[in-house]
Amino acid sequence: GQARLLELRRKSDGHVLSAVAAASSFVSIEGAAAVIAFPSRQVVSGAVYVTVEAGAFVSKTDQSAFAGVADRSWWFELQAGLGCASMMRGQDEPQAQSGLHSVNISQSEQATTYCDMRFDGAYTLIG
Repeated sequence: GQARLLELRRKSDGHVLSAVAAASSFVSIEGAAAVIAFPSRQVVSGAVYVTVEAGAFVSKTDQSAFAGVADRSWWFELQAGLGCASMMRGQDEPQAQSGLHSVNISQSEQATTYCDMRFDGAYTLIG
């Protein structure tokens, strides 16, 4: 089947900052919440919003598809520190480090950012 995408977009102009497939390792289910970790090459800050393609999630009880989020209704502010943008290069690792921006789908008013030490080359954005 076709991969259903979740996208982190800049609120001011809709520019896609990061995208992950719903069935990828960047999305996990914890109880009734979906936790999404958006990889990015730069520190994301300011107003952003998340879009979710219809059918990205399916109900466990009746197999009905999630309707999706196509507009700017799920938006929030990210305040990321500059220390999160540390660069790390090695002889065999030419890529810069990326930050992961973790968003809990059940709490639209709150979002947290943190840094992950994996390299860009380890990411599979669309699976």
